[in-house]
Amino acid sequence: MNKRIVMIPAFVIMLAVLPVSPAMAETVTLQQCLSTAVTHNKQLKVSEFEVDIRENKRKSIRGHYLPVIQVDGKVIKFNDRVDLKVDLSFLGTLLADFEMFLSDEAKASLGVITQEGIKLNVREDLVYEGGVTVAQPLGQLFTVFSGERAAHSLTESARADTISARRKLELDVVRAYIGLVAATSIEDTVEAALRQLDAMETQVEGYLKAELVERNALLKVQVAKAEYQRNLFAAQKGADIARAALNMYMGRSLDAPLEPDAEDLGIDVVVNGEVDLMRQQSEALKLRPELLSARHSRKAAKFGTWASIGKMLPDLNLIFRYHNTQGTGSMQPENEYFGGLVLSWNIWEWGASYYDMRSSQALEAKTEAAIAAGEDMIRLEVRSKWLELQASEKSLVVTGMQVEQAQENLRIVQLRYDAAEATTTELLDAQTMLLKAQNEQIVAEVNQRAATYALMIARGKDLVKNK
Repeated sequence: MNKRIVMIPAFVIMLAVLPVSPAMAETVTLQQCLSTAVTHNKQLKVSEFEVDIRENKRKSIRGHYLPVIQVDGKVIKFNDRVDLKVDLSFLGTLLADFEMFLSDEAKASLGVITQEGIKLNVREDLVYEGGVTVAQPLGQLFTVFSGERAAHSLTESARADTISARRKLELDVVRAYIGLVAATSIEDTVEAALRQLDAMETQVEGYLKAELVERNALLKVQVAKAEYQRNLFAAQKGADIARAALNMYMGRSLDAPLEPDAEDLGIDVVVNGEVDLMRQQSEALKLRPELLSARHSRKAAKFGTWASIGKMLPDLNLIFRYHNTQGTGSMQPENEYFGGLVLSWNIWEWGASYYDMRSSQALEAKTEAAIAAGEDMIRLEVRSKWLELQASEKSLVVTGMQVEQAQENLRIVQLRYDAAEATTTELLDAQTMLLKAQNEQIVAEVNQRAATYALMIARGKDLVKNK
């Protein structure tokens, strides 16, 4: 027998992991997995840190609106103090005609001055200096404003990117969870089929003794059991892989035990596949975080162009300076201050600012094109998911009919086999047909669920309640 019986969804095959004992596993619902994943997923935290980085950069730029206050000071030790000696010997000759009018004390003082001169302290050996400078930018406020608004738009873009990453994570969790449900359900159907084959093996052994069946009938049953067992191993492998993926998405150890709650696969937000397609597409264009991120990036590029223009304008600053000096004697005042306007303008820099502006304009045009392309892709994605949902719902109806037909076919063949009117091969084929139909029904149910939630994500919906 060379037939493919078990159909495992492709998205179940993700990671290898050790087998988990169901008796020790924690039963979790889909909503619990989603809530845990958006809280503890490691990759999602990377996106959240990017928001913090951009927000702090925005605050850094915003600080340039206010004056810059700079405090400076220094202490200098020289090898010796410096004095200025002034020779006043000429005063004796100059004041000789007036000497008769001077008192004795004045004459004595004048004699000392003319002989020794005077010393003026220019600098002590230890000098202290300190000052405060306040500079308020004026000419560059436009550039600061443009840069701050660009940074704000980039922050909002990062927030939208985080939402986009979270929605992708939610869809991955849903696929892994539903895949785990499918794999465990397929395990149940294969195990049930194996039990039927065990019973059939016993029956065939009795028929062989009575020579009511062909001689190789028992061998055919044993071959079928081996094929079913192989498919059971494949289903168990798929379940283990999906379980490991769920643990990874939730930030847990890959081999942490858990089991899905197959009875609780619902999510509060419900998508109606019959809603007008154009309305769904219009809704997606408003809500999809990828487009929101692109629109914020377009704003950032626009403000970036403004900032580039601002760099070409004159730089005007209002300056106030207070300075205190100790240890320079009477040659320099201890306290001094001044204020004024300082203007500077790079009138020629070989086109550096100009081409920077052209680069910003090109970036703005690029974001416009990216938005237009993104809108087309989202319209296509919504259409695709909408069609997938419709196809999965039709497939679910068909597989349900196939199971009923396969069950009836097996019932009839079993009656014929018991009456020795059908061969063992026919009975095995009927059982295989039923097992295949049951597995296809499980896959169809999984695909219908996955298509429903994929359409929700495509329309910009959130799968996590009470987030």
